Amino acid sequence: MLPLSNKITLSSIDNSAKLELATRYLVRIKFTFGLTAVTKFRSHTSHFCVRKEQIEDFVHCINSQEKVIELQVNDSDGYIRIQFQKNNIIVRAQISGSYEDNIYIEFITGSKALLKFTGGLRDLLSFEDAY
Repeated sequence: MLPLSNKITLSSIDNSAKLELATRYLVRIKFTFGLTAVTKFRSHTSHFCVRKEQIEDFVHCINSQEKVIELQVNDSDGYIRIQFQKNNIIVRAQISGSYEDNIYIEFITGSKALLKFTGGLRDLLSFEDAY
C-alpha cells in the first residue's frame, strides 16, 4: 500500500458546486479516494475506489472529447460523468451508492477547470505501489 495525499478539484463555472478527489492510497492497481461533492446547501464525502486503467481510459476519453465519459466506483453505483453538450461541459456525479446516504450533483464546468482536473488525474498514473 502506498499512502498518497493529492487533491484534485473540479469546480462549476460559477463556483457554486465542486467535486474534490482526495487521494488516500494506492494498492497495487487500485486507487482509493475520498470523493466530496459540495453545493451551497450540502456536502457529502464517500470512498471512491477505481483501478488505474479506469483513470487512464477516463482521461483519454475526456481528451478526445467523447460525448459522454463516466468513471464508475468499483464497489457501488457511484460515478462521475462528464458530458460534452453543444458549448457546455456538464458534470454529473453520485457520491455513495443509491442504497446508502448519498448526494447527486450536477453542474456546468469550463474547459480550463476540466484540463486541470484531468492533469491531476494523469499525475496520479505515475505512482506505483511497490507491493
